[in-house]
Amino acid sequence: MDDEALKGPGGEEGRMVAPFSFSSLRFVNLASGLWPEVLSRFFSALPQADARLNALGESLVDEVRQSTLSFHAGIVYPAGGGLLGLLGGYLVLDEVEIHTFFLHPDWRKKGIGSFMMKSFLSGCHSSGVSEVHLEVRSKNPARELYSRLGFRESGIRKGYYGPQWSPDGQSDDAILMVYTTGKTVDLPNPGESLMACLTGGSG
Repeated sequence: MDDEALKGPGGEEGRMVAPFSFSSLRFVNLASGLWPEVLSRFFSALPQADARLNALGESLVDEVRQSTLSFHAGIVYPAGGGLLGLLGGYLVLDEVEIHTFFLHPDWRKKGIGSFMMKSFLSGCHSSGVSEVHLEVRSKNPARELYSRLGFRESGIRKGYYGPQWSPDGQSDDAILMVYTTGKTVDLPNPGESLMACLTGGSG
């Protein structure tokens, strides 16, 4: 892990320090090496509202450290952004449930979120995952991204998000969504295979 990868979003001065390139983005296994400590610093530097609304804090860092059925992949821009965000969830048999999909506010609206999810779904296709499940606030703009990428709505939980969990202070419904890969591959450990697909086997 190099020094650039340990920096916060935007580099030391809070801005991109090199021309942005998608080819420079890479995934890392947040459960390995020093990444749990990096993740802890990443969370502590977030705007309070972002951390609270997305349940990003030390309890999630502890989950990363003690991961069994869970997986947590970070997206890194070594050329100047360090750790930009993460995608995590649980994998049981051949199904994945995403519970965390977060990108630092400084790096949104650049196509990185779409890149993350497309790469993740590609890894699911290759590693034997049959279905990917998630839930999203009905008012969350990410709902449109999921639909574009092939997720379909599978249910609704009325008023699931109370005012304290919504940006506008109003209760919101949870929309359940599912993505079906259309095929499965008989691999002994889909979780390890999925992480290897994302990270290139480098952790």
